[in-house]
Amino acid sequence: MPESDYISGEEAAALIGVSKRTVERWATDATKNLHVSHAPGGKQLYLRADVERLADEYQAGEAARARAAQFSPQTKAQAEIMSEATIQHIADLERQLFAASHEIGRLTGVLEQQRLLTDDALDARRQLADAEARAGHLEQEAERLREELEQARRPWYKRLFGG
Repeated sequence: MPESDYISGEEAAALIGVSKRTVERWATDATKNLHVSHAPGGKQLYLRADVERLADEYQAGEAARARAAQFSPQTKAQAEIMSEATIQHIADLERQLFAASHEIGRLTGVLEQQRLLTDDALDARRQLADAEARAGHLEQEAERLREELEQARRPWYKRLFGG
């Protein structure tokens, strides 16, 4: 690139509106993407296109800060009142957060109890079904044994000859 595409640190600082030291710091910051070249004698030169891009970004940021400053308190007393109100609001939000966390914990416990009750109810239903099935088998066995006992109580000759 031609040497005219590069400018000195002082020119870059004036173009952006910051100190030369800030330009030097930005040159080492990879996020700024500021290309540096070294002239004879060790003087740092900065690519004009990069400096102009940074100037646009910096000035846009300054404009945004200026717009934000329009909405900031005008006096120290107003700033203190605003700070107290903000601190109070934060404290209120922290209390609400604590209460919400407590309620979440309580509801989690209730849900766990309901889950356990549901599990217990399912277990009880299974046990009831098993017991009913066993009762049915026992009734059949009792009926069979009653018939066998009735046969055994009949006199031998009725059992032998029928009747």
